[in-house]
Amino acid sequence: DQSDADAKNRTDQAICDETIAGFNAQIAEQTATMATVEKGIEDNSEIVDQAEVDLAQANKDYDETVDAITAGTEQREAEHGVWAAADLQNSIEIATLEEGVKLIQHMVHGVAFSQIKPRHDKVIEKLRDSDSKRSTLYKPLITSLTQLATKLNYEDVMKILDLLNGIRAGIVEEQEAARMAEEKAQADWEVLLAHLENQKQSLADKRARLTALI
Repeated sequence: DQSDADAKNRTDQAICDETIAGFNAQIAEQTATMATVEKGIEDNSEIVDQAEVDLAQANKDYDETVDAITAGTEQREAEHGVWAAADLQNSIEIATLEEGVKLIQHMVHGVAFSQIKPRHDKVIEKLRDSDSKRSTLYKPLITSLTQLATKLNYEDVMKILDLLNGIRAGIVEEQEAARMAEEKAQADWEVLLAHLENQKQSLADKRARLTALI
């Protein structure tokens, strides 16, 4: 009986030792897994924290880019409006001066003043009503054109023609320079706008990635 009991005890002891060894292995495995998970949580927490910082910066950069596009567009439209108004005024003044030249040429070729008086008066009116920076320059021209109604001689006519053509040439040159400057400003803005739009899209993509990551 004792022998049988000892054999059974040894068997039970072996089973217990094996079970304990298995438990120890499981404990070691679970401990390692927990350590890995804890390390992963720590690493992921750092990643999330950094991602939140990066997302805040991306949001700030995105808003600033949108503001830059809005402000730049408004400024360009305002500048274009100023140029368009000045260009229209220049075109009107050029046409008025050209009309003055035509009228004088008609008079030189024998057309009676009474026949061109309405057109003459319209030219005078436009020059007198001009509020451009050249309004003071038009004063002696208006006086000379007005005098043509009562007195016409070759010397006066040539002086007036030279004055008309000189002023016109100056306006044409100024208008062309302004047009070239406007075209360059528009081209420069289009390049900058394309860059800002690309930056905006890039930041939008970055925000989406960071949001998904978090």
